[in-house]
Amino acid sequence: MSLPNYGVLIGTFNRFEQEPVDNYGKWFHGFVFVNANQEVFRCAVDVNKPDGGFQYMLLDLQPSLFTEISSLPDGYHELTPDASSGAIDYVRSPIVNQAEGCLKAIYSFISLIFKRGRTEVWIENTGETALNILNDLVSDAIHIYVFGAPFHNSNPIEDGMHDVHMNQGDPPGPFQHLDGIWQDGCVIVEKPDGTLRGYFGKFVTQSLNTDNNGLPI
Repeated sequence: MSLPNYGVLIGTFNRFEQEPVDNYGKWFHGFVFVNANQEVFRCAVDVNKPDGGFQYMLLDLQPSLFTEISSLPDGYHELTPDASSGAIDYVRSPIVNQAEGCLKAIYSFISLIFKRGRTEVWIENTGETALNILNDLVSDAIHIYVFGAPFHNSNPIEDGMHDVHMNQGDPPGPFQHLDGIWQDGCVIVEKPDGTLRGYFGKFVTQSLNTDNNGLPI
């Protein structure tokens, strides 16, 4: 079980497009077009389902925990599903967990002071919120890192990335056979001031409590 291929595409921002409403199918994407090695890659980033049921979070990340990836040249790089390759795991990656932990602490403090708020960092998407956040995230990026599964279309000739979302913790059904650890999809960008921010998305049916095979516990 796991994705057939997994890796990261590194490049610069070309443009952003919204998927037409009548093309939703089972998913709804924001298309991030990335320049790399004199080619433009189309990256289909999940932002919702037609019936809702999607969550996202936007995190500030520590560059010191990202050097395994940031030191790579532009282009697509296959990553082994383990902690040493720079692969992303929503449950296990230090770069995700440390950022998420800091945000949880802030929400907890606000909740304690004002007797309200939420301690969760995952936000339930409503309308086009996640789409707009993704657009804002990538539009001024000086470098873009898209984690997920590569694809190639022969007619028309097109390369890109998909499965740009959490790829573990699925309930029994048509997607669970693709579950695995250290193969989660996301979009991480470097901003003009050198800071890193990441967009992470998951379906509400996916559990964040998984075993060593990426299956829900």
